[in-house]
Amino acid sequence: MEIWTPWETSARARTLFGTAVTTPLPETPTELAPENPTEAPEMGGTWLGPLTCVRVVRRSRPDMASFPHVWESIEAFLDSSPTCSMTQAAAFGSMRLLRAISARSGGMITVDPFYKQAQFSNAMAHAAARGDLEMVRWLVSFQPGGLVTRAVEEAARYGRLQVLVWLHEHHDHVFWGANELRFAVGGNHFEVARWLQENTKPPSRLKAMNLAAARGNLELVQWLHEVRQEASSSAATKAAEGGHLDLLKWMDKHHLCRLEGVPLDVAAAQGHLKVVKWLQRSGIGVASSRAMDVAAANGHLDVIKWLHHRRGREHAGTHVAMDDAATNGHLEVVKWLHSHRHEGCTTDAMDGAARNGHLTVVQWLHKNRKEGCTTRAMDDAAANGQLLMIRWLDKYRSNAGATSTSSRSSSSSSSKESRGAGGGCTTNAMDSAARGNHLDVVRFLHRHREEGCTVAAMDGAAGAGHLDMVQYLHTHRQEGCTFAAMDSAAANGHLEVVKWLHENRSEGCSVRAMDGAAAGGHLRIVKWLQANREEGCTEAAMDGAAANGKLDTLKWLHKNRTEGCTTAAMDRAAAGGHFEVLLFLHTKRSEGCTMDAAVNASRFEHVEILQWFFRFYPRLIHREKVIVFAKRYNYYLMDWLHRNYQASGERTVLAEINSSFYLTPPETAHPTEY
Repeated sequence: MEIWTPWETSARARTLFGTAVTTPLPETPTELAPENPTEAPEMGGTWLGPLTCVRVVRRSRPDMASFPHVWESIEAFLDSSPTCSMTQAAAFGSMRLLRAISARSGGMITVDPFYKQAQFSNAMAHAAARGDLEMVRWLVSFQPGGLVTRAVEEAARYGRLQVLVWLHEHHDHVFWGANELRFAVGGNHFEVARWLQENTKPPSRLKAMNLAAARGNLELVQWLHEVRQEASSSAATKAAEGGHLDLLKWMDKHHLCRLEGVPLDVAAAQGHLKVVKWLQRSGIGVASSRAMDVAAANGHLDVIKWLHHRRGREHAGTHVAMDDAATNGHLEVVKWLHSHRHEGCTTDAMDGAARNGHLTVVQWLHKNRKEGCTTRAMDDAAANGQLLMIRWLDKYRSNAGATSTSSRSSSSSSSKESRGAGGGCTTNAMDSAARGNHLDVVRFLHRHREEGCTVAAMDGAAGAGHLDMVQYLHTHRQEGCTFAAMDSAAANGHLEVVKWLHENRSEGCSVRAMDGAAAGGHLRIVKWLQANREEGCTEAAMDGAAANGKLDTLKWLHKNRTEGCTTAAMDRAAAGGHFEVLLFLHTKRSEGCTMDAAVNASRFEHVEILQWFFRFYPRLIHREKVIVFAKRYNYYLMDWLHRNYQASGERTVLAEINSSFYLTPPETAHPTEY
């Protein structure tokens, strides 16, 4: 039987199915694509999932039709729908996967109603953000009583007007709050913003003008001011930062600029010279020494020259100007400042230029300035893998006796600049180069420098998964490592490094190895440590797995370890929005949670999870903190709390809610609570 590689299968699929638009490749039915599908244009195709590849091969080989049981077994093995949630399917954009999940779950009849609503809400948000109206319609038909909240926000954010119109006309359970209009304005979607204003009655005082000003949309700013009577103290500053001079002039004419003025530095930093001049001429601009500093940092020499000719202390810069210009590689700016200004620079100039690999700047400073550098120059260059820089510094600035701290970090940096030769490095050079996997730098430092490294070199390389680096250090250096090497390698999912350290080093690990691996969801490493090491883990393993939503790891620890967990497991799972984890802990464990759980759900806007806590843990609701975060982040959550406490007759809490910006809840249909 002929075997094809994935990219060949992709090309073969186009041959079989045709490349015309009318005959597209069948949608990947019940499998998830990797996070970063590998493009292979030079090989004639793109990534196709394994299940699709199998079906392509099956259709191309009719002579294999006599083995249906084999094909069915392979497809069943590759089918990921049993372990895929509705949210994941919607994020992937697969209607067929959604239907498969629906068929397997029997319409999710037995699912926790709060979890069911959360899945619906999240899936709708993904579909709406893409403008996938077909999926939106299917989800509404699948769960006709589902409440739409985040979906309209995401549709507004990405300008999906057709989704908003359809939901407005065909679904009764939509919460139209305040964020929709803000997101539409922030996304520069004027048509969407106008539709929302006319059809959903968003509350006043949304402070959306600064978002429109940042986009430079004069028409939208005018509309917000005239139709919604909006104004913003920061809008003029946003316009100046973006270089939107016409908008600034209009705002000034209509008295919408800040009373305290607009800082010149926000325009100077972006190189908007015309705006800088206008701000100064109109009297709106507020000058400061920072203007020249930030202009220099970003290489805007024309702005620097204009500020220089204005004279006056308020337009003068500081040594930070040359320091940052050098750090960012703006040699012409450095030269001009050297010739025309008197502030000079500090050792931060050469240190920063070396860190970022600007060799010509370093060479110029070495020849024309006296400040020199510190050991940070070579240390930071090594951390960033700048081998050419390190070679030059080693040859021309190798004085290891120089100060090892930046002059700017001194309490009196302007008066204590280093005038010595400066240079050299510390053990930080090799330590950080090893952590960054810059093997050529480590070799050079090992052969040409005497500072060496510390155990942090191998520890850092192991934690980052750089096995070749670990092996080089093991062979050529004597410092070794600590148990932190295996601990961090395990926590970061580097099983091969863990195995190598286990077989070739004697430091071993601590309980943090399994704790960290569990928190990261690295179940293979957890199992390997269980089978090959004796350290075990602590309650932090299950707590960490819960916090990060690693349900498979959590279940395995529950079944195979005895340490258990603490209330932090449920508290932190609530913060992360990991509903499946909460349901598991609620039904399988007895530790419970603290008041932090509901507060975390409110703080991170996990509305359905908060509602679930109200149902199952009503005595662990810190009402004041829940309301504080709800007021700050979520209109729908405030609306729900308003109705929940109104129904219970708690006047004190109602007064707290009504004292917020949410005095008049937006009009919305109130479906039966789940």
